[in-house]
Amino acid sequence: MLALIIVMYEMRYDQSNTLNSLNELYIKLTDERKKLLKIIIKDNSVVSNNEYDYRNKINFPFLYINKSENEGLAESYTYCAKLSKEKYQKDWVVLLDQDTCLDMKYLNEVIDQIETQGNNEDIVALVPKIKTASYYLSPRHVNIFGLLRPIDSPGSRIYKKKIMAINSTSVIRLNFLESIGYFNSEFPLDYLDHWFYEKIYTEGRSVFILDSVLEHELSLDNMDSVSENRYRSYINSENKFYSNGKTRKEYLTYKVKLFGRIIKLLLAKRYNFARLNVYLFLKGELHD
Repeated sequence: MLALIIVMYEMRYDQSNTLNSLNELYIKLTDERKKLLKIIIKDNSVVSNNEYDYRNKINFPFLYINKSENEGLAESYTYCAKLSKEKYQKDWVVLLDQDTCLDMKYLNEVIDQIETQGNNEDIVALVPKIKTASYYLSPRHVNIFGLLRPIDSPGSRIYKKKIMAINSTSVIRLNFLESIGYFNSEFPLDYLDHWFYEKIYTEGRSVFILDSVLEHELSLDNMDSVSENRYRSYINSENKFYSNGKTRKEYLTYKVKLFGRIIKLLLAKRYNFARLNVYLFLKGELHD
């Protein structure tokens, strides 16, 4: 039925919120539900974790795949999704990063809704509600200006409008993923989620919003810990997304947002980051 794909990068397995929470939850699942799952750990760390340590400390069976270079999310998710469908005959995949706290309600609701909604080919993704420590993160409605607005209503429902949800904890129908050629390598890390959920909308498909609420940490929330190269990657992907195939309203809104960000960064004395945004505002693309 279902494969869980966990992508790791430069983190020990015992420091991962995703692995730690799944480790506790798995032993509480019924034997019947355990049989429905295939868990794949894709480790992109330059200095990889020791596979023996994984197997010695983790309570669940898993396939461990190590790469000595960071392929990015798009390539990693595509590789593991193809493996899930072609080798393990799974119908759905759960995308996970290393920073998500899973709970039993989410795991059981995912399985329940796949069993309930699985025959409805119009539904190609299931997403929980995601919150950080300070704000509502996902899913969010995309309005006509391309701005993101919270969808924070109680309960679960089918959503047909344009939506954005984060990659991690997204549950995706593999037949649909295969039909669109899997994930877009032009967005190897940032804005892959924006691209994917816009693709669902343009293909005329629906997203099922789950009742579950999970917590997640975003690395870009703490600007003090973000390197210039990491920030450059993010804003380049953002610019690529808004510069291709968007309406004039969406593109102009992006430019206004970019200008506002420059002002905020200057006031915060983050001059290097402000300089990168100024260059994007004027030139449209950053180069190494």
